[in-house]
Amino acid sequence: MGLYTGKQDFTRALFYLKQSKQLFDSLHNYYMAVIPEVQLGRTYYAMSQPDSALYYCQMADKHIKRYGAEFMSCANLIPLARLQSDKGNVQLALNYYQQSLLAGYSTGQYFYTYKANLEIARIYQKSGQIDSCIYYAQRALGDAQKNGSGNPTAEVSLFVCNV
Repeated sequence: MGLYTGKQDFTRALFYLKQSKQLFDSLHNYYMAVIPEVQLGRTYYAMSQPDSALYYCQMADKHIKRYGAEFMSCANLIPLARLQSDKGNVQLALNYYQQSLLAGYSTGQYFYTYKANLEIARIYQKSGQIDSCIYYAQRALGDAQKNGSGNPTAEVSLFVCNV
């Protein structure tokens, strides 16, 4: 499913994510159903469908808390933050990003913490708060390097070059 999203084949990604959610729901495994819920929210966000993204992110948030699936919290809070940022609700977006960082650091999910830090850096860059921008960009770079993949490190490095 992530493969299809990465290739921007959203039709297939949605198809398999919805099938996955239906399967977990039919097995009453709501703990695991959180995974496709989070991914559906992220996919709809990538497709520029904010209402559907918000629907699935809020569903996932409720189920993360209800079924104790905190391991998905970090990944789910990032699109919630982006949705708020897109609406101009910067303070609420920053709040979601900070919650995402807390959840991500507690579980060592550096792939997501680098993203949250980078998004915070972008918010501060737009508002002209360069010191805060650099601080969060450095955190993003450190997390990207801990993640061990070259793409996040390259993404952060390109951002830093443009600050």
